[in-house]
Amino acid sequence: MDPAELAQCILNLTQRMEDLTLNVTEIRNENRDLREKMLLRPPEGASAHLVQSHPAPEPQVSPPDTFSGDRKTYSDFLLLMFELRPRSYPTDHVKVRTLISYLRGEARAWANTYLETNDPLLESYDGFIAAMSQLYEDPGKQITAETAIRNIRQGKRPVEDFIAEFKRWARQTERISALGTNSVWGFPRRSKMN
Repeated sequence: MDPAELAQCILNLTQRMEDLTLNVTEIRNENRDLREKMLLRPPEGASAHLVQSHPAPEPQVSPPDTFSGDRKTYSDFLLLMFELRPRSYPTDHVKVRTLISYLRGEARAWANTYLETNDPLLESYDGFIAAMSQLYEDPGKQITAETAIRNIRQGKRPVEDFIAEFKRWARQTERISALGTNSVWGFPRRSKMN
């Protein structure tokens, strides 16, 4: 298989994996919604008021690592717990201040300037994230991802592991097709794709 065919095969596999991942996510969301409806539906003969006053508990979520301004770790820092625990973090005010509590060093000093002036930005989670992203998001993440894709090698690991790493980096780049066949040089010549 020549490099161009291999590149096309990897792109096809990547697209198929993304489609399957999307399908699984949709099924999980439907399942979650149905479970919530079942939990909120009162049993026959029970009062709807009793069921609604005892909603399902929020999941336990591990607290994130702190963030001190390292651009390499910024995208990993953004907090999933707000989405998973909406009753615990009901307002943007609470979300922003919780996020600030996980900041250290340079990042905390930056946030303190907003706290000291009681800046209105503190009342908008999306606005605060946008301001923080302008400062801490890796400006070279596109180049980093493209370089990583060009440099990954399958070596002795299974092809599935190679594709998983490829897919992880591919999500971070917008110009995957611009990489050409260089992106698949990591496969040994003997690899077979079905």
